[in-house]
Amino acid sequence: MSTGDARPSRDFSVIVPAHQAALLLPDTLDALSRSSLPRVRWELLVVDDASTDDTARVAARWADAVITLDGPPRGPGGARNAAAARASGTWLVFIDADVRVHPDTLERIATVVTEDPALVGVFGSYDDAPAEQGLLSEYRNLLHRYVHLRGAGDAETFWAGCGAIRRDAFEAVDGFDTARFPRPQIEDIELGYRLRDRGWRIRLDPSIQGTHLKRWRLWPMVRTDFRDRGLPWMRLLLERRGRTAPTLNTGRAEQLRVGLAGWAWRCSPQVCSSGRPPSRWPAWHCGCCWQLPTSRRTGGLPRSVGSDSRSGSFRSTSRTTQATPWRRPSAS
Repeated sequence: MSTGDARPSRDFSVIVPAHQAALLLPDTLDALSRSSLPRVRWELLVVDDASTDDTARVAARWADAVITLDGPPRGPGGARNAAAARASGTWLVFIDADVRVHPDTLERIATVVTEDPALVGVFGSYDDAPAEQGLLSEYRNLLHRYVHLRGAGDAETFWAGCGAIRRDAFEAVDGFDTARFPRPQIEDIELGYRLRDRGWRIRLDPSIQGTHLKRWRLWPMVRTDFRDRGLPWMRLLLERRGRTAPTLNTGRAEQLRVGLAGWAWRCSPQVCSSGRPPSRWPAWHCGCCWQLPTSRRTGGLPRSVGSDSRSGSFRSTSRTTQATPWRRPSAS
């Protein structure tokens, strides 16, 4: 593992885990460089997680330090842990490689944690203008936005796509559990539970926003929801029965949907054996339909969070189709 030179202590260490992200990082890191939070208050650490493309070279144009991990890839949790061990900031700010922050994102994080010093964590949301057009990408991103708007306030969990944790609290719970989650799954959600188990507070503030650059495709979405999210989350909820308050994605309806997802995956030998989507998957249809009443009540999903995407505010970027292979599911 190689690292940059020693750096002075800052208020915030911004950490971007990246694997095969050379095409995504210019958008992500340039947006961070235009942050309204004074640059002297934060450092930028990019972790190249065993990439074979130009991730490290591209990152070096913006980062204060590029941390290069030898293969095999450790996943986003392992990459974030490696950067946290080198961080000098009081707060660790995690930004995914496919999230373009707003100019005021870091400043809003700084304001929230300054005004409420009892917090050990804060996270935000995707905005309502995803970079990729198409029904599937809009649906996924705007659903995430809706869930986080609905769950604003004290949270029982954490989202590492655009969020911050106080470094001493992060270290006290030993960071992300890479033994349990060696690849992108629900490692940030589980970390949030451990922080809350200590009695510490986390806040969800949807005014802290970033634009999601990912282009969703059907089968990767199904795989993420069922294998990478549904099953591990179902296990985690069962372990924590009676200890998780019904906030964000942990209400009864959401727990049922997660259980349905896990059941559908387990009951689909065709998926487990071939790795391809089955020709008929009634349970998956049920999971989708479970969310439709929400979108109908709010006037249709694309408009349910006040999106102005129909006015042409989307920007199609074909390079975002090459999303990081270990892209993790969000907390919503």
